[in-house]
Amino acid sequence: MQGTAVRWGALLVGLVSCGGTRTESAPGAEGAGSGKPSGGGQTTVPPPAGRTGETGGTGGRNSPTCARDPLTTCPGTISGRWCVETFPSTELVEPTGVWSDAPDDVWVVGARFVTGGERETVIMHWTGCAWTNVANPDPARFQFARGVWGARANDVWIVGVGTAVLHFDGQSLTSVPVPVPEGLTAVDLPSASGSGSNDVWTGGNRVLHWNGATWSEVAIDTGDPNQYFADVWAVAANDVWVTGVRVAAHFDGASWTVDQLVTGPMGISSFLYTIWSSGSEAWAAGPGNRIHHFQNGQWSLTTTPVDSGPLLYDLGGANGDVHLVGSQSTLRILENDTTFAPVADAPAQGGVYQGVWVSQAQVWAVGLTTGNEALVIRRAR
Repeated sequence: MQGTAVRWGALLVGLVSCGGTRTESAPGAEGAGSGKPSGGGQTTVPPPAGRTGETGGTGGRNSPTCARDPLTTCPGTISGRWCVETFPSTELVEPTGVWSDAPDDVWVVGARFVTGGERETVIMHWTGCAWTNVANPDPARFQFARGVWGARANDVWIVGVGTAVLHFDGQSLTSVPVPVPEGLTAVDLPSASGSGSNDVWTGGNRVLHWNGATWSEVAIDTGDPNQYFADVWAVAANDVWVTGVRVAAHFDGASWTVDQLVTGPMGISSFLYTIWSSGSEAWAAGPGNRIHHFQNGQWSLTTTPVDSGPLLYDLGGANGDVHLVGSQSTLRILENDTTFAPVADAPAQGGVYQGVWVSQAQVWAVGLTTGNEALVIRRAR
């Protein structure tokens, strides 16, 4: 989700390792990449340091130097069960998305403010023992990043603002063009999700779908010609959710069903920033502490929204372990399948969390501290 600008520069100028910091820029290359349409260059990415059989692999998945335990390989500080990393800087940056395939394969994306108020892409890759700064291969068409999702380690999509999105094929990052409606110079795509390599969705001022070969626009009639879909979550090819201004919509593989969740005058708490589903039920949340629950074919409002309440930015879950993050240090976990309770051992540094990802092994969240320093936290599940 797009949120408050944060300061996140130490991460951007080098490589932060378990034993210290050293400057190292990601190598670039020209070429065809993965075979998908690119036309904007290519950025090669070092593989996780502990994976054997790959360039750069030095010790196997369970190498002592790149252990899978987040506390063993924490370059920052320990807070309870959490590894906490902060990155103070004078540069204004928004870290907005995180996705993890394994403890040694994590992507964090966002945007950095530059002269004149423009923004440029920030992409960081965690290899199990180090953060690497990954260059944007096509700044002309991909302006800045907002969200990230992958089908697997060698099939990762980074979305944001521009006329293209970025794709990682396991070795290089390339740009892939997306349709831009007449009258627009770029599309804003804040989120991505999918069920596999040939079924990927993005939300935004246009909902787009990747069928394995091309991106195409998907029409969803909500009654609002200016509808903005802030988030998308795909459980399966026939079970896809999107949410936006006042509404949530569901795709069953054949058609979309739209439910209006918010009525009354338009206000800050009329927006729904995030949605997540386990398949049997779904949750949607947004500004003003607004939380909706879908169960047994019906939506219900589980909290009373107020305009002064926290902005709830992102939901993430796996196997019943659901996390909700937002402003005002909001870091909550679903309890008793009915309410979100504060995480008891939440790091004290938290101020705003803008992205969360729950993998089979770990929970990751990104945001900023109360002192406007960029923040990345993780713990084992």
